[in-house]
Amino acid sequence: MKVKGIGALGIASTLLWVGNVPQGLGSLPLQAQCPSEVIESTARMSVEGVGLQVTDPGSLVVRLEDQSRLIVDLGGVDASKLSRRSRDEAVAFIRSATLDKKVTLMVEVSPWIKVPRPQRMLAVVGYSETSVQDLALNLLQNGMVRYKEPKAYSISRYRDCTYRLAEESARKQKRGIWR
Repeated sequence: MKVKGIGALGIASTLLWVGNVPQGLGSLPLQAQCPSEVIESTARMSVEGVGLQVTDPGSLVVRLEDQSRLIVDLGGVDASKLSRRSRDEAVAFIRSATLDKKVTLMVEVSPWIKVPRPQRMLAVVGYSETSVQDLALNLLQNGMVRYKEPKAYSISRYRDCTYRLAEESARKQKRGIWR
């Protein structure tokens, strides 16, 4: 299985995602309002796969390069209290972005290297053929899901900060579930 992203490679992978962070509250971009992700990135690694199934707006099933399947929970996302319409819209968005397409997962190293590897993990999911987009961030920006504080160290403080600010922005602009 090809695994990328430990150490310096993890920093390089993380930096690709930083460029796609939207404008934040006020005049500062979100990345300027949040702590640096580069410092934290050595505890994470990127793993590639293909989106197979969307189970709900907070998770999806990914086929990894070794052909195993992994249930991926989106870090920072709470989809538990959505109306049926909002749930269907979020699922449709995730399907269009990930089904039968390459995805990149940013996962914690320590659970990933355990034997046997977990069948379900929390991850930051990147998608897009052209430039990596953060799935949870796009869901939060568009008001499709709520922000949920993730378990400590499961995602970087930077990601947590941008997710929180993205939900605040969606609320203020009355997007999606915040209408």
